[in-house]
Amino acid sequence: MRNEEGEGDSEEIFKARNEKDSRVVRLEPYEYVHILDNNTCKVTLLEGPCCITLLDHLVNLHKNAQHHIVIPPNHYCEVRNPVVLSPDGGEPKYRMGHREVRLSQPPFPLYPGELASDLKPMRILNSKEAIIVRALEDHTTTEEFTGKTVQRIAGEQWLVKGPGAYVPRVDEEVLRRVVPLLLSANEYIQLCAMADFKDPDGTARRVGEKWNLLTQGVFFPGPYTKQEPVKKGITLSPTLALHVRAVHSFYDTRFGIQRCIGDRWLVTHDEVALFLPTEDEDPETTVPLTIVGQQQYCILLRTVQDGVVHDGKRKLLKGPCSFFLKPGESLQDNEVKDAYLIGDHEALLVEAVSSFAEEDDTWREVSSRWLVSGPCSYIPPLDVCVVERRERLLLTGSQGVYVRNVRTGMVRVVHGQAIMLAADEILWEKPISPLVHRLLQADTFSVYDAGALKSASEKEPYASHKVVFYKVPHNALVRLYDSSTNTSRVEEGPAALFLAPNEEFTPISLSGGRPKASNRIHSLCLFLGPDFMADVIEVETLDHARLMLHLAYNWEFDTTDMERIKKIAFELPDFVGKACNTLANRIRAAIASESFEEFHRNSSSLIRQAIFRSHLGTTEMREDGLYFPVNGLLITNVDVQSVEPVEPNTRDALKKSVQLAVEIITQSQENEASHQAMLLEQEARGTLELQIMKDKASEEAERVTLLQVTAENTAIELSGSSRAQTLAESEARLVELQAELDVTPNRCRALEFMTDAELDLQRERMEIEISHRRAMNDLAVQKAKALADIEATKVEKIFSALGRGTVTAIARAGPELKAKLLQALGLKGFLVTDGTSPINLLGMANRMVHDPRGKRA
Repeated sequence: MRNEEGEGDSEEIFKARNEKDSRVVRLEPYEYVHILDNNTCKVTLLEGPCCITLLDHLVNLHKNAQHHIVIPPNHYCEVRNPVVLSPDGGEPKYRMGHREVRLSQPPFPLYPGELASDLKPMRILNSKEAIIVRALEDHTTTEEFTGKTVQRIAGEQWLVKGPGAYVPRVDEEVLRRVVPLLLSANEYIQLCAMADFKDPDGTARRVGEKWNLLTQGVFFPGPYTKQEPVKKGITLSPTLALHVRAVHSFYDTRFGIQRCIGDRWLVTHDEVALFLPTEDEDPETTVPLTIVGQQQYCILLRTVQDGVVHDGKRKLLKGPCSFFLKPGESLQDNEVKDAYLIGDHEALLVEAVSSFAEEDDTWREVSSRWLVSGPCSYIPPLDVCVVERRERLLLTGSQGVYVRNVRTGMVRVVHGQAIMLAADEILWEKPISPLVHRLLQADTFSVYDAGALKSASEKEPYASHKVVFYKVPHNALVRLYDSSTNTSRVEEGPAALFLAPNEEFTPISLSGGRPKASNRIHSLCLFLGPDFMADVIEVETLDHARLMLHLAYNWEFDTTDMERIKKIAFELPDFVGKACNTLANRIRAAIASESFEEFHRNSSSLIRQAIFRSHLGTTEMREDGLYFPVNGLLITNVDVQSVEPVEPNTRDALKKSVQLAVEIITQSQENEASHQAMLLEQEARGTLELQIMKDKASEEAERVTLLQVTAENTAIELSGSSRAQTLAESEARLVELQAELDVTPNRCRALEFMTDAELDLQRERMEIEISHRRAMNDLAVQKAKALADIEATKVEKIFSALGRGTVTAIARAGPELKAKLLQALGLKGFLVTDGTSPINLLGMANRMVHDPRGKRA
């Protein structure tokens, strides 16, 4: 019980002490608390340093002492509900709901009701930074640099640029940081006004207005400006100019000219090297320098004079010259043209587009044409257009052209000479049928094609101004048709034909193939033979045996009277088909009255009789063959190549009989050949055995001779081997000694040459080394001499630069400094030494003055 009572008393004592301590307020410097007076309900500020005991009606509102607010330099804080202190120390007045910005100042406490924000750093703006500030309410501010008072309206925005620190205000807010634009000398930027305002230079801007900023340096876009991307200026050079268009009417300060909207002008390098357009100018396109060289010219279309474009007016410029195209001007064909250089064998065909007089007073009517012949350089005037360039045509013997006169319409042929077309002449293209053109281009004189006529009718005619040339082969005829006179002529080969303008070839289409079919062989010439034609015909004998005959007819034209043949040779267009049909009819009629057996035995004679021993009204029999008088064709011979039955049974029976006859003949020939071979074999065998006996006898005789010669050789060999060996050894020794004797002088001479060469080499090496050392020594001497000269010159220049007075002052500076130092210390002299160094008083005074160094003890 006592213990419990003791513990309770100690707790009460501890609480009493705590309450007593909480009533005592101890404040250090820069500390404060708020004290509430319950009697008056007022809160007062108590600042340290102090120590007070609170009465019962006073209450400390802070558990711990509060520190003063310390604002470092370039910082600030906002205080809400600030108080206004009266000058006479009366009660402070509270501005509830207001704010106050406090900058760097001595530490201060917060009055009751005041609330302070966290410390914030001030915005430090360098020369390339800026911010946009907006006014929250109407107020008056003073500009930092100019000291000018400015009235701000609520909602107004403005630009604050560095360098400097922005001092915040409660009636202003920072909207954003502005990114500066760095404009170089060749850059500009287009700006657009978003509202009505004035530029920093005082220029009034309307909403929607656009202008270009051309000032070089850092630019900060204002709050009411909208900028486009930075654009490069247009750099002009002596070879590059610019076309500019006015988008508004304005006064051009560059040229001192009043410009109207839509005006266009040229800006060159001589006027401005770097073009930065203003808001009133629109750069259209760059224009390169047009250079017209020697022997060149150009034609300007829509020329410009005094800024006025003259449509339809042209101007001829001849080189050498250079110019820029003005706005609206253009070059004809967009190019500078070369003058026409006309050679000896050339000419220009020109035409007048309007009536004019040339430089030599020659009057030219419109549409008149003439030739400008070389050699010369020709630049056509504005009233002349060049139709074409013509060259002298060099035509060989087989070459030619068709020339037409455009005034008269006459066409003539020129070949085998050089020709220059006149001004009223052109090359005329002669139409040629596709079939004739194919035959002219073919490698052979005739073409075998069944569809040649059909394909030729479907193709367009070929046309060429070259004269149609055709070589008529030997023993051939060609017929030409003249449409102007409705006549034809026949030429005999060999000959070279040049087709006249109105002449045409008459192609020949003959039957071909086996059996003959029409329009198979096509040619321009008719061969007179001799030649042959083959045909296959089918005949039937008296006993109705059908046979297929393969025949070949030799033919030629009767050329005894050539003039007559020229007239009648082309009477039959297809003489091959006509002749083959006529001969086939005769053969069929002759064989129809003969049996198969009779025809098989006498086929050739029957066919010849049918052709050459009978004639009708269309043919004539002559000694040399069958003659066709209508066109002069002569059949001289017929060759029966084969006779084949058409029916299979007849063909098989005929084939078996022929095979049996062939087998009988073959067997008899084989028996005769075997008998003859056996006879020849027996004769050859007897001759061979007789020759073998003769060879053996001659062999034995030769063997005996060989044994005799062998014995003699052995005896000679045994007797002469020792002698030959001795002689050989002595000769070899003699040869060796003689060779040694011959070589010795050469060796001595070679040794002498080598010794002399080594001596010469040593001598040259020594001379080279001596000359090298001498050169090195000379170089060293020269170098030392040059360095000495340089050093002497350097010292001389240094002393001359310093001057005599400066050198004297430097020499006296040391002793005078020492004397002044001794005077300042009040000493006339001093001596420094230690225990280990002896003192030499002889000359000490001089050393004390001149030796700046000394030893410290």
